[in-house]
Amino acid sequence: MIDRRTRLARWRNLSPEIILSLPEEYRAHVFAALAQEARRQFAQSRIEELQALSRRRLSRDEQVCLKLLVFALGAFTFSLAPRLLAIQAGGSDIAFSIGLLGGGVACYYTESAAAEILTDLKLRRNTNQVREILSSRLSPEKSNGKARS
Repeated sequence: MIDRRTRLARWRNLSPEIILSLPEEYRAHVFAALAQEARRQFAQSRIEELQALSRRRLSRDEQVCLKLLVFALGAFTFSLAPRLLAIQAGGSDIAFSIGLLGGGVACYYTESAAAEILTDLKLRRNTNQVREILSSRLSPEKSNGKARS
């Protein structure tokens, strides 16, 4: 007995004249099986595409560690101005703590604003891609990227 995939591969290689000469019942079965296989192959390719995307992303723990590292570096970077202000105000013994606290607050707001902007840009880009795909599917004039004359 021939397995399903081998049979479908043979059916795909048949010429249209041979398939059209088959009895109606058998021809409908061949068309349905080929359509189902095409949908399966499309779904499988989409799954593989999404798996490749998910492998490029960081795990949840790696994201948390990265955020903590960015927060710590940002707190040290942004702590200079609050530290200088605390020293000028006469609080030299707690200037480092005040500087880190001010730097942490500045880093938090900077990171949240940057994340919001990047998310907005990503959503806008994805929306534009979906619009382009839908418009290319809906308009018959833009098939293969060329307008018909």
